[in-house]
Amino acid sequence: MEENSGENDERSNEMTIPNDTSNATILHTSQRVKVQKQWKSLRFFWDFSNSCKHCDYVHLNGSSKAQRSKCCLNGRALEEPYPQLKELPPWMLHYVTNRIQHMGRNSVSYNSVLCCAATGVENNEGGGFETIHGDHAVRLHGRTYHFLTTSTGNAGLNFFTFDNLANCTTYATTTLNNAERGYQRIIPTFLTNIFQELKTYNRICQECEQIGHFAQEYMQSNTTVNALATINEATSYLDVAQITSDNVTGNRIITFQRKGQRYASSIDCTDSMWEPFIYPLLFFHAERGWGADIRHTLRYTDYLIARLLCPEKITRDGQKITLKVPNQSFDKFLRPIVRQLTIPDAYNNQEDDAYQYYTHVFGRELCASTDYCQIIRSTLKLFCTELRNVTQINGFDEFCAQMFSKLQTDPMEQIAQYIKTYIDIRRENNVPEEEIESALEEIANFHIGQNLEKGRMLVIPTNRFQLMSRLSQTYLVDSISRAIDYRLRFHRYHQKDLFGIGGEDDNVDTDENNESTEKTFLSQSMHGSRRHLRSLAKNALALVSEYGRPSLFITLTCNPNWPEIIEQLLPGQTAFDRGDIVCQVFYRKLQAVLINIRRGKYFNVKNTPNEYHKINLKFVS
Repeated sequence: MEENSGENDERSNEMTIPNDTSNATILHTSQRVKVQKQWKSLRFFWDFSNSCKHCDYVHLNGSSKAQRSKCCLNGRALEEPYPQLKELPPWMLHYVTNRIQHMGRNSVSYNSVLCCAATGVENNEGGGFETIHGDHAVRLHGRTYHFLTTSTGNAGLNFFTFDNLANCTTYATTTLNNAERGYQRIIPTFLTNIFQELKTYNRICQECEQIGHFAQEYMQSNTTVNALATINEATSYLDVAQITSDNVTGNRIITFQRKGQRYASSIDCTDSMWEPFIYPLLFFHAERGWGADIRHTLRYTDYLIARLLCPEKITRDGQKITLKVPNQSFDKFLRPIVRQLTIPDAYNNQEDDAYQYYTHVFGRELCASTDYCQIIRSTLKLFCTELRNVTQINGFDEFCAQMFSKLQTDPMEQIAQYIKTYIDIRRENNVPEEEIESALEEIANFHIGQNLEKGRMLVIPTNRFQLMSRLSQTYLVDSISRAIDYRLRFHRYHQKDLFGIGGEDDNVDTDENNESTEKTFLSQSMHGSRRHLRSLAKNALALVSEYGRPSLFITLTCNPNWPEIIEQLLPGQTAFDRGDIVCQVFYRKLQAVLINIRRGKYFNVKNTPNEYHKINLKFVS
């Protein structure tokens, strides 16, 4: 008997036929021999040995060709017409790579102070994003809209127009920092450097400053009749709608208008400058984003996925390289070493230089092999070589010499025991603990053996959206609201194409806030519309009518401590900060569970293929 190799992997059983089929008779189903297909493992690994050949993004092992194309759209995201982002300037790049914990958590605060457009939320509940306590992601109930404020607001339009860094710093530190609780969202030095770099590199901020200089001249002369027309001819992104005076203070109030927009202050959802106006930290050079001009060649969902996943390039030593940073596990190994060997200063320059050096030195060993046991052995050898005769710890050099000798022949389990014994002896003798012992303890406890519950030490290709995780979450939620607005606009202006001249009154979705009394119908393709919900209900009723009611209701819950998630987190991040990783891991595990259910792993089902199909429908539906 031999296995029929033509069957699909998704089938639960393989049928077998005799070797000699010339005189064979057709076997009945009850006579066929069933060969159990292999069950799918629920443990996945990030495939660093087979990263994307275009952008270096790392996918999960076993990812399909379609899944592997999403990171950079098979290289299309690296060239026009896909909107390209320039490199971050020096200070901003330094903060997002060397101050990941602070910038990842507080990037929303910096962006809200420096952005040149305001964000509103329509939800009939007072507006604003949802307030969630504890670890959380960003949540929105309602829709967002964006508009340009006047020069009197506490945001980038005011601060850049009048070059008012002092007011910007005062507002940010007094409003967003909480001295009583010791919580500092805004560091004044960081804000000052980012402010100055935006003035230097961001074209929108430069235009605001240009308008501010004009307003000062207008205050003094106040005689030019064609002043507004003159300044509007010289601008590319903003128009000055009017300049008025505050009756109390006497200051000039500038009313801005988006150049070429229909309404005075709103920013249209199809405007390619929508993103740089609202998210200057992500679009630092005011690069254009997705807009109506490229909607026919680039789908908005594809654009968003590539924005969040595709690693970016930086220039180092005159060469273009992929931006890579240590993950949490690698950072926990490096930080104690750096603190042991450096003396803290006001700006942590020495510590930053040492961190970059050891990231490069140890990072090469992490990328040298696919065998993680061999990687840890090589890393410990390099540890002994680099740190021997460098520290002033009594007996540490002898320990490094003996461990280097043991690493030549001894199994890794004995190496781990040797490290733990060395640390225990020092503690029993009441020797003050050294920072470098934490690095050794991290290796011995979590990176030697089969149980890698903290994930592997890795150097991860990344981008600014992953580094400024909280801001990118706000950006993603805002962008989804933008996409829904765009689809609703399509339905509103294509009613005749979709429904002709009539429609059923009971299927109408109306907008209560719409000034027009004309009814707008939503098609079945609009998620959440009445037609869409009715279609789902009809499908469910059809399944129950054909196969009967389901016997089991099965749920699969995502664990934020899965190793696949943990080892992709950057320093200071939690699973709530990396929705891109969580969704990928959960989806792959869900698919593996469904395949195992079909193949009878969990319920020991032994039926014909047709009955397997019925069971699948019962479980999934």
